[in-house]
Amino acid sequence: MRKRFIYHFLFIFIFFNAASANLNIDHEDSIMFGNKENRKRIFYDPTFPPITTQWQVQLAPAGKPGEPPILGQPVILSQEQNIYIKVGQEILALDLNSGQLLQRKQIETTATFPSISSPTYRQGRLFFGT
Repeated sequence: MRKRFIYHFLFIFIFFNAASANLNIDHEDSIMFGNKENRKRIFYDPTFPPITTQWQVQLAPAGKPGEPPILGQPVILSQEQNIYIKVGQEILALDLNSGQLLQRKQIETTATFPSISSPTYRQGRLFFGT
């Protein structure tokens, strides 16, 4: 146990000292916004096929002017080939390959404002906040 603690302590000490020694948190050279060659967030590989739009679908606005139509992150189920999206006070099920609307379900709620929670999938059930 003591040996494990010492290794753990050394790892933390070395890791944080090495990280702080090489990490200059400046807007132009930060991990998130960095413009250094090894920190660019743009993926480029000439052997990788180009990304193209497979389909697009027009979603109705969520109801209030200026409100974003999609709230939260979608749930993608690759085995079922479905994507579930929360739009305003509705849950939409779309075909992953074509974008065709498979199902539209109105969310019953007493809230006067839309929930911004993302849907979650577990064991055949879709959960979301209202």
